[in-house]
Amino acid sequence: MPQKADIERVKNLATGDARRSVPLPDTASMLVKRLNDAMNYWDENPDVYHMASENKNIEQHHTVDHPSSAFSAMERYLISASRQILNMGKRSSSPADFQHIQSCMDASVNEQLDIELPYESVPKPERRVALTNAKSAPDDINTALDDGVLLLCYIEFSELGKEKISICSGFAVQGGDKLASTDTEASGPIIVSCAHTLESVMQNYVKPKGSSADNESIVLAMTRLGHIYPVHTLLSYLPGQDLSLFQLSPNAYSFDLDSFQVTPLHDTSMRTLPVSPYPAVINTELSVSSFGGWVPDATAGSFSIKEGLTQHDVVRNRWAHAKLTGYRDPIGRQAETGTYDELAQLDFQLDWDSEETPESLREAAMRSTAVFPIPGSSGGPVVDIHSGCVVGVVRGQRSSELGDVRGDAVPAEKIFEFFALPGLGKRK
Repeated sequence: MPQKADIERVKNLATGDARRSVPLPDTASMLVKRLNDAMNYWDENPDVYHMASENKNIEQHHTVDHPSSAFSAMERYLISASRQILNMGKRSSSPADFQHIQSCMDASVNEQLDIELPYESVPKPERRVALTNAKSAPDDINTALDDGVLLLCYIEFSELGKEKISICSGFAVQGGDKLASTDTEASGPIIVSCAHTLESVMQNYVKPKGSSADNESIVLAMTRLGHIYPVHTLLSYLPGQDLSLFQLSPNAYSFDLDSFQVTPLHDTSMRTLPVSPYPAVINTELSVSSFGGWVPDATAGSFSIKEGLTQHDVVRNRWAHAKLTGYRDPIGRQAETGTYDELAQLDFQLDWDSEETPESLREAAMRSTAVFPIPGSSGGPVVDIHSGCVVGVVRGQRSSELGDVRGDAVPAEKIFEFFALPGLGKRK
């Protein structure tokens, strides 16, 4: 019996361009109520994902004055590690700071690279995204400890204990090694993330006067195994698509909080994810990267980042089961696959009654649909469960015409605007 998604695929190819009706206006009161319900839920349940309520806006620049929760402890860990990496950089090549990133935003807006990104709508088994869920067995978890999703951190230093940090997600794609002979001297991995966190940080950044350790800044990415890569540069920035493309340093580091030592890691590699240039159809089953997978269980007296992030219960929180509910064009109208419509927004809805969705998310979703994606998930991948390829990039939440709140992602086909067209080169 054909699946519903297969039937929709046939319908989309057969019907052509759909007629558009006049959308119903948003019901503001309904939307406000749902958002208030969601905020109340996190206030009343601060221990969901072991995250304190003050960390709800982690994508906004904020200080970490009192590391009272597991995640705020990890923020302090990242700040401490970045200080040591900056000290090492003074003796060799310095990582990119906010001034460099800010200048790149002006120089590389809508920039297209000379390299191509492979089309991988049906990736080979070894290239499929290593997904886990709330019901994953221990053996499945052990083979998916590094699933290719990254934590992207913007850190601005001031006096000790008053540093500012913003956090979102990202993932690596193929092509970093090819850039060594073209656009840049570095050969580090290239990663995709959202642009709105980048914009928020840089819009509020004021170029410091004079030089001081208190005026330093850094952007870094951390893998699921706790390997830390400083950002080398911003390669391109697509404000209209809410996408950014960074290149990381080829050198990774580990940081031991007890000894306060940073250790260079040799012979490490970063897992890249397959990206599909074709839109997934309505009702496709999705696995959406969730920030819950970055919140470890803290242990009394010490904090081991690798152990914390690879605990089985934490790994089971990495992905949430969802369903693709539709597409929107650049001005918010309903768009259809298989037509000439431009697909600017991918809408998805958390499958809150699925046993594969983390229990804490299911409980929260029964209270309000506005609890997902969790802040910090922006920039993470949206994956087609059946093909194992990336079909979208998490952006946030949007309201429907009836005031219902759904997840919002950038269709993965927009990622290819960073790269040259296969066989055709760059746009003229």
